[in-house]
Amino acid sequence: MFINANKRIIIRVSMSILIIIATVIFIGVSNRRPQRALNRFLNMVEQGNLHEINLTIYYIPLSSRFHIALQTSEDIKANRSATTFHVDGITLAEHADLFQRTNFDNLRRHRHKCECFHPECGGADVRIYYVFRDNRNRRIFDVTMWGAISGRCSGLSVFINGVEFHSQIAFVNILLPFLPEEEAARIKEFVNEARYFGKHD
Repeated sequence: MFINANKRIIIRVSMSILIIIATVIFIGVSNRRPQRALNRFLNMVEQGNLHEINLTIYYIPLSSRFHIALQTSEDIKANRSATTFHVDGITLAEHADLFQRTNFDNLRRHRHKCECFHPECGGADVRIYYVFRDNRNRRIFDVTMWGAISGRCSGLSVFINGVEFHSQIAFVNILLPFLPEEEAARIKEFVNEARYFGKHD
């Protein structure tokens, strides 16, 4: 009986260790995938291939109010208040200096597991979704903003290819030139007033 009990303890400990290892590996892979996509984008910028990229933006004015907070990029795209902007590679290339100054270093996963659908988020209310694609219409990376604005997960976060990270100002800066000036000004004001924004840049 004593031997069997020891075996059960060893099995339980081993299973716990395996679960921890699998979790660490999963988090590492999840982190690398968005970073790999962002690095691919920056490599294309560095090689002067912005003309081979296009950008699509779905934007709902920050002043809009809804009974139910928008939770996902699909909510934005399906909303009647959303405006869609298409930016071709020629226009992107005109802003090459902006992209060349951009970096996405030190991406940090959000401290709490608080994706938009997570009930503890409380303040997730996404208003912007944009996606960069190559000339074969393959996604390079996409960004949904913002999640975790209040509640347990205080501070702004962004979703890059569906993975939640602390927000970085770079994800706003590369968007602003392609929005109407009035809306770009509102986003700047919102970002400047948002709690904790930029602390993890």
